[in-house]
Amino acid sequence: MAYSLDLVTRFTVKSGSVPVMYNTNDIADEAHDEAQMQYMEVANGATDLAVPLGGLTTVEALSIVSDQSVSFKINGGSVGIPCKSLTITGAAITAMTISNASGQIANLKMAMVGT
Repeated sequence: MAYSLDLVTRFTVKSGSVPVMYNTNDIADEAHDEAQMQYMEVANGATDLAVPLGGLTTVEALSIVSDQSVSFKINGGSVGIPCKSLTITGAAITAMTISNASGQIANLKMAMVGT
């Protein structure tokens, strides 16, 4: 079976309550062998905690949403990417870690496709 990750992102920048800028992107990333959806809870103070890839050997596209600002490192990288949401397509991710210094437990929802 082939899986796809279809993503729609919409950004609205406001000045006060007045919208001043819009951007919508549709990404259809198709033809992946496996798909994984999972939830992860990350304790405050966690550093470089391995993110399980859910049986995928290589993640080719992913979308992660967190309720707290966290930091991700990809493929053994030394610099973290701080964010509350992360979307990557066209990738070859074989390892990922997360750190949480938000002061709260972070709850993540993750969708991944790959091989």
